[in-house]
Amino acid sequence: MNVTAVMVNIYALIDPRTGEIRYVGKTVKRLRTRLREHHRSAQKGRLTYVAKVVAGITAGRPPGENQAA
Repeated sequence: MNVTAVMVNIYALIDPRTGEIRYVGKTVKRLRTRLREHHRSAQKGRLTYVAKVVAGITAGRPPGENQAA
């Protein structure tokens, strides 16, 4: 039986205005790469929950205005 160990990063997106954790995720990618992907999704207008959180944080909207329905 072959077992391959994979490093997994757990991360949180935190609203810098409130200190509130808005999203917790995991990735096997570098954290900087994953954050850049979230940011690009938000810039492209993708309507995922994480894209809305990132877009709201970077646009300076109040936390309640950027949550997914």
